[in-house]
Amino acid sequence: MYLNLKCRWYRLGGGESVSQYRQMEKTIRLNTAETALVLVDTWEVRNMERYPFLPGLPRRFVNEIMEPIVRRRIKPTLEAARRLGLPVVHLPSYYVAEKYPAFRGGVPRCNVAYPESRVVKGKPPAKSGAAWPPPAYVTRRLREWQHDRYGVSTGRIDDMRRQNTYIHSALTPIPGEYVLSNKDELHWLLQRRKITNLLYAGFMLNACLLFKSGGLHDMALGCGKNYFCILLRDCTVAAENNHTLKDMTMTRCFTEWFEMGMGYTTARLFRANA
Repeated sequence: MYLNLKCRWYRLGGGESVSQYRQMEKTIRLNTAETALVLVDTWEVRNMERYPFLPGLPRRFVNEIMEPIVRRRIKPTLEAARRLGLPVVHLPSYYVAEKYPAFRGGVPRCNVAYPESRVVKGKPPAKSGAAWPPPAYVTRRLREWQHDRYGVSTGRIDDMRRQNTYIHSALTPIPGEYVLSNKDELHWLLQRRKITNLLYAGFMLNACLLFKSGGLHDMALGCGKNYFCILLRDCTVAAENNHTLKDMTMTRCFTEWFEMGMGYTTARLFRANA
């Protein structure tokens, strides 16, 4: 069985245009036996009146924008994937994943490799006890960073939020689905299931969906990785600020940025054609 998806991307070379890129569309055909749906951080915070969805994220943004995307777009997509027999991978953070019996589901515990971007080429790694930058400096700057963005210390409130955070109840994993927490666990699973195509949905587009361990940046061919990734662009949203919320500028820009250099997107809830 196959999926025929009308996909969008940008091609380098704008002809006579000043722009370097021009938008393109084509139908991409995927074998369902080689394709999985990956849901990133589709969270639900219980007792949300006491604990914010994320530090500083307004409840109205969650209720009026994210919640309809989950129920009207991601849920029907998940149901379609289940009917088609696609492997479904839920990819929340570890503190959410460990709450589910399906966590790893036979996938061995994998440690995330130390980011290559942190390694200085041509120089030996620092010896034990010679951490750089100094831990005290990092702690001070991190506190400053958190205070400037969230206005308060996140400490205990964020600990309680984590305890009350789950995969959205409309998307609760069912038997046979996977709950994983990082790229190494995901790669282990995909390798053994012989999966090469990944359909991504979830939150937030300009944060975890793109950049967390196992997110698009970790897996997409356009980032020098090994998987053919398609973003379901109607099944996500970016975090917006007070200048961009009206027109959802961040969502549009990060979607098109992904199309320009990382992969393809599709807006239609996918259907199968034998």
